[in-house]
Amino acid sequence: MRGAIAFLTTVAVLLGLGAVADAAVTRRAEQQVSEQVSAEIGAPATVDLQGWPVSLRLLTGVVPRVDLVAADVPLEDTDAELSELRATLTDVRLRLADLSSADVPIEAGPTSFEADLDAGDVERLLGPVAAIGEIELLDGLARLTVAGFPIEGTVGVEGGAIVVRPTAPILNLGEVTVPLPALPGGVSVQQAVVLPGVLRLSGATPTFHLDPADPTG
Repeated sequence: MRGAIAFLTTVAVLLGLGAVADAAVTRRAEQQVSEQVSAEIGAPATVDLQGWPVSLRLLTGVVPRVDLVAADVPLEDTDAELSELRATLTDVRLRLADLSSADVPIEAGPTSFEADLDAGDVERLLGPVAAIGEIELLDGLARLTVAGFPIEGTVGVEGGAIVVRPTAPILNLGEVTVPLPALPGGVSVQQAVVLPGVLRLSGATPTFHLDPADPTG
């Protein structure tokens, strides 16, 4: 009986030590990857590595899932930025040896994301193209100010561009189409939903690649 208790105690201690060691490796890996992503996208980012034990996953070279959150992500060649970017990467190729180098690209399999643009950043995207003034984001609609007149319109995504269509014709204003800048990792925007104060973009990509030499992947 005492032998069995001693054995179980030893196993429990070893499991505890293993969990502590795995947690330490996970924290280090998350910090390193967060710093690398932050540098590459030009915005503060945090990552959460999933798939216990993460240390074993790093040894095999594939982490099943990585959750990424970034704030104030600049959009290429514009004055606009994403107020928040949330992405879930799967089958992320990452090894312990890679953590010591900032030159290793981040590569993953299927990746989904959501990104938020506040009203000010939507104005910065649309305004220069369509001479649109103030924009108010309502529930399902956007209210635009054109020549001092408020115009309500729907917002969608077609062919990699934001498309605004007035709900009623006024001032001969047709639909407004503005190409979306490239997003980090090669993700493709497939949907836009207007929420109060926020334009939420979402989409996916079968492969994700973030090259240190090119922040837009």
